[in-house]
Amino acid sequence: MVGTELAKPKFISKIQKISPAEIGTATHLVMQLLDLETAPTTESVQQLISNLVEEKVLQPEVAEKIDQASILAFFATEFGQLLLNEYMIVKREQPFSLLIKAKDIFADYSGDAMDRLLVHGIIDGFVETEEALILYDFKTDYVPEAADEAFFEKIKAKYRGQLNLYQSALEQIKGKKVTSVKLILLRENQILEMLE
Repeated sequence: MVGTELAKPKFISKIQKISPAEIGTATHLVMQLLDLETAPTTESVQQLISNLVEEKVLQPEVAEKIDQASILAFFATEFGQLLLNEYMIVKREQPFSLLIKAKDIFADYSGDAMDRLLVHGIIDGFVETEEALILYDFKTDYVPEAADEAFFEKIKAKYRGQLNLYQSALEQIKGKKVTSVKLILLRENQILEMLE
């Protein structure tokens, strides 16, 4: 009989678009869970992602959007090689709490100068040696092919406040100065130094 099939409701037929934030979160998870004892390969990254899908930690649609080539390209960089060579002292996904003056967060804060806020966050990672304390943070922002120095300065400005908080927290936790803050743009395979 013709026309007996029911139409699909809109909510079923409509494909939900995956947000850049979901892809970024999934990418961070992969970067956090990758075994650094051996250099990641296409196979090891794919296997990790497959396992996360099987364990229902990642949705298959989101897993497909993870830029595996960018992850592998990062580990071919000098800093990526440092993380692999020093894997025993690499700390990843480190939570922190930081008590900070409200006026240092809000430019137009009109309350008491001694008011403080408790800030919680998670540092993507850091490496501590006797000589250095290197903080790093991954981003999956879109970077156009024609990106110039001005574009990268805007990216640095966008994340400066966040990374300054991370730096303050890490310095308080470790009781020493951070020597380098690296903003890693995975999609562009660019590593920007944030300390000036």
